[in-house]
Amino acid sequence: MRRFLPPTLAALAVLTTVALTPSLANAGIIAKGDIVKFAKGLGGADGGGEFLLLKKNLAGDWSQVGDPTFCLEVDEFIDFNSQFVVGGISKQAVQGGVNTSSGDPLEGKTEFLFESYTNGTLSGFNGASDNQLANAVQSAIWSLEGERGASGLALDLIEHAKDQESFTSASVVVLNLFKTSILKNALNAFEAFDPNNDSTWDAVSAYHAQDQVFYAHAPEPVSAGIWGLGIATMMLPRFRRK
Repeated sequence: MRRFLPPTLAALAVLTTVALTPSLANAGIIAKGDIVKFAKGLGGADGGGEFLLLKKNLAGDWSQVGDPTFCLEVDEFIDFNSQFVVGGISKQAVQGGVNTSSGDPLEGKTEFLFESYTNGTLSGFNGASDNQLANAVQSAIWSLEGERGASGLALDLIEHAKDQESFTSASVVVLNLFKTSILKNALNAFEAFDPNNDSTWDAVSAYHAQDQVFYAHAPEPVSAGIWGLGIATMMLPRFRRK
C-alpha cells in the first residue's frame, strides 16, 4: 500500500526546498525571462557599480527589486538606456571575463565582501564615505575575480577578506544577462540556455551581456509559510491523540 505525506507535511517539504534553493528562493523577486534594466547607485567609478536593478512588470511599469548589484567582468557591459533579459541565476559568470573565456565561478572572498556590504557590516570601513566604499567594493570584486588590479581602500577590503577563501552564501548569486534581441532572434537557444551546462553557451554567446552579482533574499511569504506550516505540523500529534 502506498503511503503519502499528510498535506501539511507535503507543503512544508515543498516550501523548504524552495527556500533552500538559491534560484528558486529568489524566483519571487527575479527569475529567468524577467526583463530588467539598471540605474546608477552609489559609486560608479570606472564604469562599475553599485547598480539599482529595476524589473518590468506585466503592465509595463518598472520597480526596483532587491539590493544593488555589482559588475563581475570588465570586458562586458551594461548601460542605463538598454533593457536586458535574465537568462539564468547561478554561481558563476558565463564566458568568464578577461581572465577566462569559459565559466568563472564566484570567489569565496567575493561572496564574503558582497554579502558583508549588502548587510551593512562594511559601513564606514576605514572611514570611507558611502561612495568611496561602493567604488572600493567594485574594485575589490574585479581584482578577486581576476579582472584587474586594485589599490588603496580596495586592497584593504581584500585584506579584510583574506581568510574567507572557502566562504559561500546561498544568497549571493550571479544574474546571467542577455540583450533582449535574443528573444526575437534566438529564442529557442535562450530557452535552452543553462548557466551550469557550457554546451548551451555557444548558441547564445553573441547576445551575452554583463553578469551581475546579486543578493537573493528569500521572499517573506516563503519564510512565513514555513513558520506557519511548522507550527501546524507540531500540533498534528496533539489533535490525533484526542
